[in-house]
Amino acid sequence: MRLLLLILLVFLSTSCSVSSQSIKQAKGLEAEGDFRASATAYHQFLFRKPGHKDARIGLQRTGQRVLDDLLGNFWVKYNLEDFSAAVALYQEAQDFERQIASMQIRLLWPDHYKGYFSDALGKEVDAWFAEGAKAIDAGDYTKARNLLRNIESKKPDYEGIRELKLAVEVDPWYRNGLTAMQAGQAGKAMEWFSKVNEKAPEYRDLRALMAELSSKNKRVIAVMPFQEQKRGRRIATEFGEQVVNALLNLNNSLIQLIDRENVEQILREQRLGLSGLIDEKSASRAGMLLGGNAVLIGSVVNVAEEEPALQRETKSAFVRERFTYHDQRTGMSRADVRFSPVSYTEVKAQRTITLTFKYRLMDVESGTILDSDVITRSATHQVFYAETSLPIDQLSPVQGTLSAAELAKWRERFSQSSALKPFAELTTVVEKDVAKEVAERIQSKGLN
Repeated sequence: MRLLLLILLVFLSTSCSVSSQSIKQAKGLEAEGDFRASATAYHQFLFRKPGHKDARIGLQRTGQRVLDDLLGNFWVKYNLEDFSAAVALYQEAQDFERQIASMQIRLLWPDHYKGYFSDALGKEVDAWFAEGAKAIDAGDYTKARNLLRNIESKKPDYEGIRELKLAVEVDPWYRNGLTAMQAGQAGKAMEWFSKVNEKAPEYRDLRALMAELSSKNKRVIAVMPFQEQKRGRRIATEFGEQVVNALLNLNNSLIQLIDRENVEQILREQRLGLSGLIDEKSASRAGMLLGGNAVLIGSVVNVAEEEPALQRETKSAFVRERFTYHDQRTGMSRADVRFSPVSYTEVKAQRTITLTFKYRLMDVESGTILDSDVITRSATHQVFYAETSLPIDQLSPVQGTLSAAELAKWRERFSQSSALKPFAELTTVVEKDVAKEVAERIQSKGLN
């Protein structure tokens, strides 16, 4: 018992000695004018002894000196119009004040500094905004995005945020449009400008540029009925509709299509194409009568179907069977599971439709070929399934056990559809692919 008391007395004595040394150290730093270090020492001491009166008084005194110094330096930077440094000092003062407040000690903070801080922050954000706008003008979008993030973090309600964010998004499109326009790629330029127009119709000189392109490069196109070069499946009319839709879907203001009913009416009235064939001369004449400056003529060179081919392959599997047997050692009947080897058939099949289309886009006045090409594309549908006469819920690819998920995934092949997509459905797919490519090529080459 005496030993225990002795140990306790030594501990208390040591603790008091350490406390006394800590307070002495804090007071010494304060006497030297190192108020930040002194406040830190008082603060650390109060973590161990929150109720220590001298430490609380010391932290109140030194903490106020530190806060006053930070706010004084803020004021100096503010008057020097170094707003970035002023904001940093004010925020440092806020962090310090919160740290002291965690010890339930309040420091005096003159209210008038809040207004100056708000002004400094606004001017700092204004500077970031101006710098971000310059970065966009220079094409440095990474820098512009970083400055935008700074603004959003410091002043999320800043009125210029939306403007800057929009510029970061659309300016690359605007520049791509300018580059295409300078390279004589009117269709591509209008495509980029149209993207900008959807988001920011008043951006820079966008309206003037689009008007300039429209006045010089607009194509009013009469799409002539397409021809078939081979007998058999007749898809020219349906394919012509796909090409018209693809051109309209470009949403390019440089492309204006003459209504197909008007085209067909003119052809009938002028007795053009009565033979079923429309040549360049009759197409140009029809285009001029319709008020167009370009005509699109084309023919389906070929549409072919590869005969569906089946690939059948015999595979091995196992049937899981429960059985009973007589245990001679115990004289009892027992149940067990065995795996018997069996076979099943895996089937692969595919159908492919190939379409070849030849077209020409002509200037009706000069007869110049503005764009021409032959495009061949294919659409394929494949199926993979398995066949068996055995109960599927007893089949397994291995002897032994598999997880329920693995077994279910392997058995999926027995429930897959064996039906290939019909000719008409696949033909529509390949028609859309070819029509889209025709439209994109006309946009990139035929508008210049």
